Amino acid sequence: MSKFGCTCGHVIRDQTDNLPYKGQVLKDQDHEAFFAAAADALVEYLAGVRSGDLADWHSKWPFLRGKTDEHIAWAVLGWFWRKFKVDVYECEQCGRLWVQEGTESQRFIPFIPEEAAAARVLPSEQFEATSVPEGGRAE
Repeated sequence: MSKFGCTCGHVIRDQTDNLPYKGQVLKDQDHEAFFAAAADALVEYLAGVRSGDLADWHSKWPFLRGKTDEHIAWAVLGWFWRKFKVDVYECEQCGRLWVQEGTESQRFIPFIPEEAAAARVLPSEQFEATSVPEGGRAE
């Protein structure tokens, strides 16, 4: 999704990272499945590292062969995250929330805040350019 028009006429764009008007939702019914699937994949990787035999793990994740542990952790978590999350956008003009209908859907359902003060609910309260831990993030 690169851009779409809000009912109010504002154009919502998604063409970069760290957007203050974009979020993602992990549905409560998918919470446990997401963490279990990601944890299982990472535990299998660690077992392969400990045994010195990653052949079985690499047969499931061949594109990660030769990557660093950090890259593998990010890739596995990201792969499962994309399978379970839905996107949410907040119109910067009217505050309407647009929630993706499903993980594979290109349709977004609008929700209007009951109070004008409710607008701007998606900007992070935690994000800072320096918030990445020492060692950074795998690219």
